[in-house]
This record gives sequence, structure tokens and C-alpha cells, in this order.
Amino acid sequence: PISEGDHLFVDKGHPQWQQGLKLLYCAVDEFARERDVTTRIIRDLIPDDEQMDNLMVDNGYVKSFMPTNYILDLSEWNRNECYTNLLRSRNKRRFRANVLSTIDMYDVNVKQSVYRLDLQKYFNLYQNVHSKSLDINTFELPFEFFEAINQNDKWEFIELRLKEQGNEVVAVVFAYKGLTVYAPTMMGKNYGVPQEFNVYRQAVYQAIKASKEARYDEVRLSFSADIDKKNIGAK
Repeated sequence: PISEGDHLFVDKGHPQWQQGLKLLYCAVDEFARERDVTTRIIRDLIPDDEQMDNLMVDNGYVKSFMPTNYILDLSEWNRNECYTNLLRSRNKRRFRANVLSTIDMYDVNVKQSVYRLDLQKYFNLYQNVHSKSLDINTFELPFEFFEAINQNDKWEFIELRLKEQGNEVVAVVFAYKGLTVYAPTMMGKNYGVPQEFNVYRQAVYQAIKASKEARYDEVRLSFSADIDKKNIGAK
């Protein structure tokens, strides 16, 4: 659930590649039976591969399109200039209204690791978002996963505290630092905060800022929230 891109590697130059895939399907079925798994998803296959489509259907799978994922190019952004310079005129107005208007209401911290108590708060916020994320049917990541990334220097946490609510943590972004790509992969959010604080949009912008501070030019914004991501220049 935390990755995107083609996950299936097949040597189609081998004369028995289809038989090999059938062994894979059998292994997945056995795994599912042992653990009472009700849904099996093999993501994100090449969309125009008729051979693969036919083989998948013959083995009981149904084709379904993934939600759109978004990429943001920051190569033209000079950090000394306002982010609005990257945006179209109508998006500039939205950015000022939805992000810049609330930016001073937050204390933002980028952390490489946190204490366990803070990590538990982050996890609870993540659970809030997962329970409402219906675009892709995925399982909830366990707390052990967050314990692991808390000890991994490839991950960082972008924490947003709302000054008007006693500096309470109202959002957190879990971001992966790749070789050339910055990936704000998951988010946690307090849905009890009034809409006028624009928590989600502020969190996305702070992730973009963090990526530029870390000297990345490409940000992978993952799936869903299409309109909000287009409004900040993602494609």
C-alpha cells in the first residue's frame, strides 16, 4: 500500500513465462487461504498488455483501473521566491486563499525520529485517514511498520501543530527520501479541526517545502485528492 509502479517482473523472453505466472497465482491463492484473505490485488500492471490481461482473467482476476497518481516538478522553483510563481493565475488565487492565508497558524517541524509516545499519536492520525481512504482497497499498516521507519534514515516526519489549539499535532506526513525522488507517501490528520484551517492543503504544501529543503526536484504525491493536487501544479 505504500508503493506505486509496476510490481510484477516477468521475463517474457522465456518460453515458460506463462507457466511461471500460474505458479505465482497458485502461491498467492495458498497464502490467501492460510490467512483468510478476502481480496487479492496485483498492481499496477501495464494497461495495454493484452497477453497479460487475458492471463489474469483466465486465472480469476478482474481488471480495474487505478486512481490517478501525481508528480510535481520543482526544478523551476527558487526557494527564495514565493511558490505562487510556479502556478497559473487562477491557481495562484486558490493557493493564497487555501494555503498562505493559514500558514502562520501552524508550527511545522521536520523530524528524522520521534519518541514512542509521539509515534503513537502519529499512528492514530494515520488510522483516521486510512479509515476514510476508499479509493484503493488496502490493509491498514501495523504500528510495527511505523516503528521501523522511525529508525530508518530514509524516512522523515513532517509534523504540523495548530497554534490555536494549544499547539496540538493536527497532521503528520510520512515522507520517503529516495535517490532522486521525494515521496510524501502517507498522511495522518485530525478530522475534528474546522475546515477553515485547511489542514490537508497545508500539510501537502509543507511536504513540498520539505522536499525542496532536502534539495529534491521531483515529488511523488501518490493517489487521490485530484483537484487539490492539480491546484498546486502537480501533473
